[in-house]
Amino acid sequence: MQIELLSTRYDLRISKRYQITTDKEMQNYLKKYIKQAELLIASIEKRNVTLLGIVHCIIDHQKDYFLDHRPLKGFTLKEAAQALGIHESTVSRTIANKYVSFEERLIPLKFFFPAKLSSSDSAHEAKERIKELITSENKQQPYSDQDLADLLLEEGIRCSRRTVAKYRDALGIPSTSKRKQYR
Repeated sequence: MQIELLSTRYDLRISKRYQITTDKEMQNYLKKYIKQAELLIASIEKRNVTLLGIVHCIIDHQKDYFLDHRPLKGFTLKEAAQALGIHESTVSRTIANKYVSFEERLIPLKFFFPAKLSSSDSAHEAKERIKELITSENKQQPYSDQDLADLLLEEGIRCSRRTVAKYRDALGIPSTSKRKQYR
C-alpha cells in the first residue's frame, strides 16, 4: 500500500534572488520576512509529518478494512494521539477537512474514527446489527430498545438502551410502537 501526500508536490521555497542584495537596509528588512517564511515552511513540513503519522496509524489500526473490506474497528482520536505521542486536539485539527483517496473514492479521515462502544466494537457494527435485528423481527411483536440491547449483549456487543435508541433514530428506524403491525 502506497501512502503519499499530494501537497508535497508543491514545495515552498524562498527564492535566492531575494537574499542577494548589497543594500544593508534591504538585507535587514528581508531578514525578518525570510525568517518568518522559513518558520512557515517548517510548520507546514511538521504538519505534513504529523498527517502522515496519523494516516499510518489509521492504516495499522484499520488494516482489515483496507485489505479485506471488513467493518471498521472502534478507534478514537485519543488512541491515535497516544500512539503518536501527541495531543488529541492535534489529531483532531490535523484530520479536519482532510481526505484519503482509496479505491477511487475520497474518504474523510474522520470516517476512520468511528465512535467506540464500551467493548471494542464500533458504533458502525452495532448500527448494522440493530438494522439486521429489526429487519428480521416479528412485526406483530417488534423488539423494544431494551430487547435490542439485550440481544446485542448476547452477541458480545455491550450497548445501553439509550444508545440503541440513539442509533435506531440515526438509522431512521421508528420506535417499537410505530413499527408494530396489526393483522
